[in-house]
Amino acid sequence: MSDQPDPEENLAPIETARLWLSVPPVSHAAQVLDFDRRNGDHLAPWAPPRPTPLDTIEAWQERLLTDRQRAREGTAFHWRLRPKDDRDGPVLGTLSLTRIERGPLERASLGASVDRGQQGLGLVQEAAEAALDHAANVLQLRF
Repeated sequence: MSDQPDPEENLAPIETARLWLSVPPVSHAAQVLDFDRRNGDHLAPWAPPRPTPLDTIEAWQERLLTDRQRAREGTAFHWRLRPKDDRDGPVLGTLSLTRIERGPLERASLGASVDRGQQGLGLVQEAAEAALDHAANVLQLRF
């Protein structure tokens, strides 16, 4: 029996007091593109270069398909933060757990971004605490 959860369980959302974190389906590409457009200048100083532009719904649909596949595989998680009471509402931020390595020395990289209008509210800290708890207790990562 494997220590890792069923691949579809890797797509289960995470709830916090104020947020709903999900690896969104392709149908949410427009909301993700909207977040990207609203915050492009704001996040530019910290954003890594993108090998492929993500400036259309079609490009985000492809990216979301890839994100969901990586989550199923357990190699990367790109959660989008939304208000807990509006799961189809605007994206408030992102939280990513990437470069996941399993084995004797497990590790991963954590990244986050927040909408310019949501800064200073503690949303990233709330999301990060929940995601790290999820990584340890559900995904069985030991880092």
